[in-house]
Amino acid sequence: MAKDTVIISVIMTVYNGEKFLREAIDSIINQSFEDFELIIIDDGSTDTTLRIINSYSDPRIRLIENGLNRGQSYSRNLGIKESRGDYIAIMDADDIMYSNRLEKQIKFLQSGNNEICFSWADIIDETGEWVKLKKHISDSLLIHAKLIFECPLIHPTAMWNKHAFISNNLWYDETFVFAQDMELWNRVKEYYPIAIMEEPLIRFRFGNSNSVSFQKKELQKEFALNITRRELHKLTYLGENPLLINKTISRISAVRFVYQKVIETV
Repeated sequence: MAKDTVIISVIMTVYNGEKFLREAIDSIINQSFEDFELIIIDDGSTDTTLRIINSYSDPRIRLIENGLNRGQSYSRNLGIKESRGDYIAIMDADDIMYSNRLEKQIKFLQSGNNEICFSWADIIDETGEWVKLKKHISDSLLIHAKLIFECPLIHPTAMWNKHAFISNNLWYDETFVFAQDMELWNRVKEYYPIAIMEEPLIRFRFGNSNSVSFQKKELQKEFALNITRRELHKLTYLGENPLLINKTISRISAVRFVYQKVIETV
């Protein structure tokens, strides 16, 4: 029987994910930190995804079936609404958690002043072979600046304080079919600094030909560009509050710095 409350709710959406799903689930249920639930939202799969999920008897696993394909933003929001945990951890159905991921991230968040954190990741290919270590810049202001133009964060390494997010109405925007993470983090940065744990905590499968982002690259770019336009528009308004003016000027300086670094590497 599932517990009424847990520390962490792991949210994983899946659509026709039979190829890598078992690896992903196994990596979660074998975590060193055990006070969690795994909420899997099946988004209208037509392959053997449901059969794989139902083959598990672990009481920490909760399955939600959309019936129809509703998209990742809708599905993640549904999972968060149904969650019992104080913290939300995101996971994708084709990635692999290292066994201490949840333990390390919850210690990091509970021991400091951060409400959200990400980590580095080991990039693997479709066969599971290691490709490279993916690092993040760690300076919060530079992360905030870079988010205007792209998403420098690996989504399935995210963990955050659910109650802090809900209190500021920080949900996935369901009108964003693509670039949902970039859109959300740009709103999150208005409330909380984004912290990075400088070690890989997952194996991130890059280039999975079944993934939505791989198949719809042009649409991803279009949605990301709309976010960039919105965020740059915000920077043009200074307002009258001196604190807001200083904050905006700092962000503009950070944007210039990031832009210069991009130019230097081209």
